[in-house]
Amino acid sequence: MRTVTPYSRYGSLGTALTYLGEPREGIEASNKSLRLDPQNPAAFFPYVEIAFGYLVLRDYEESILWATKSVQIKQDYPMGHFYLACGHARLGHRGGRAKALTSYLKIMPTASVARFSDRPFRKKEDRDHFLESLRLAGLPEGARDIAVAPAVADCAPRTQRSRN
Repeated sequence: MRTVTPYSRYGSLGTALTYLGEPREGIEASNKSLRLDPQNPAAFFPYVEIAFGYLVLRDYEESILWATKSVQIKQDYPMGHFYLACGHARLGHRGGRAKALTSYLKIMPTASVARFSDRPFRKKEDRDHFLESLRLAGLPEGARDIAVAPAVADCAPRTQRSRN
């Protein structure tokens, strides 16, 4: 069972407020979670929440700054790379966008715009901006199939294949 602390509660509030169309308040809630426990090794999570808030506010440089902080703490947390790719794409930084997107897709190989399309944004303009950021970052539009094994027919025992 997960322990809920004031630290984690404020972080979750930050994300909720951003989805509700109050990204400034969301950023403040996430900052408060950091102030409550400045040595928390999971600080990468509120950093990403702050990056999300700044992306919604269209302050891409700040979004990149906070996403970078997240990646510096935890390189295998995908959302840091995700918001880096979005921020760099919005600013036209092709190299930064490509590097961040590649890192994100290594961790989340089946990610797509479609998988993010049902995020609970209260404001349509925030949702549209978010999804357009994903497209600009280069995230594939639909679900992607990843080939991880040979075709099923190739896996059947030889005796079964020879009967066909």
